[in-house]
Amino acid sequence: AGEQAALALQPQPQHARAVVSYLEVAASSHAAQVNVLAEVKPRWQSTIKAFVRGEVRDIAATLREGNPVRKGQLLLSLQDSAYRAAVAEANNRLRRAEVEHLQAQRQAQQAQRNWQRAALGDAPDSPLTLHQPQLQAAHAELQAAQAALSDAKTQLAYTRVRAPYDGVIVSTSVNPGEAVEVGQPLV
Repeated sequence: AGEQAALALQPQPQHARAVVSYLEVAASSHAAQVNVLAEVKPRWQSTIKAFVRGEVRDIAATLREGNPVRKGQLLLSLQDSAYRAAVAEANNRLRRAEVEHLQAQRQAQQAQRNWQRAALGDAPDSPLTLHQPQLQAAHAELQAAQAALSDAKTQLAYTRVRAPYDGVIVSTSVNPGEAVEVGQPLV
């Protein structure tokens, strides 16, 4: 009973009130600065080489180390007179081949009509009678002339060196007036 009396006499602890402070916050953007060490490597790194030979005629003012370039941007041009002449020659060859092909078609059609009018049988003994080999030769010459013109135009286009993709010039190895050979590094 004495212990109970002692407990009853002791003061009961009061609950302490805590002081709480608060701030009102709102969402906003904040720029953070992060310092890191890194190495940047290009996705592609190419050496642009000459596809045709010729004298360097013009170099773009932007063709300097460290300058950015855009895909398709003209970097330099080579002397193109011989390549323009080749395109003209190939174009003339194509025109002649077109005329010869039309003539061979006409002759083959006429030979076929003559054979049918003569009523000499189902088919002649030789394909020469209906001008088939001549027509095939004219058609082959037409295709060859078309391919020659396409190739001449491609060679002419190679005299204008363009950036293959967006990038930065790392180095140049060509000067105005220099003669370049096929496969020589330019940029």
